[in-house]
Amino acid sequence: MAVPFPWQKVMAFGFGFMRLSSKDFWSLSLRELHMALEHANPKTTEVLERSWLHETMGKYPDINNHQEL
Repeated sequence: MAVPFPWQKVMAFGFGFMRLSSKDFWSLSLRELHMALEHANPKTTEVLERSWLHETMGKYPDINNHQEL
C-alpha cells in the first residue's frame, strides 16, 4: 500500500518556515521542495517532523518590523 504524500507537512514548511507565497510554493518542483527540506534539516532525508518545526521556530522567532536588530 502506497503512503500518501504528506502535503500538510510540506505546505506548513513552505508557507510557515520558508514564508513562500502561494504562487511561489506551487511553482516549486518536488525536487526543489525536497532540496529545501533536506537543507533545512540535513540530519534526515524524511519529511519535516512537526517537533523539529516548532523547535526551529522557537530558535528563530519572527522579528517585529518595528524592533531594531
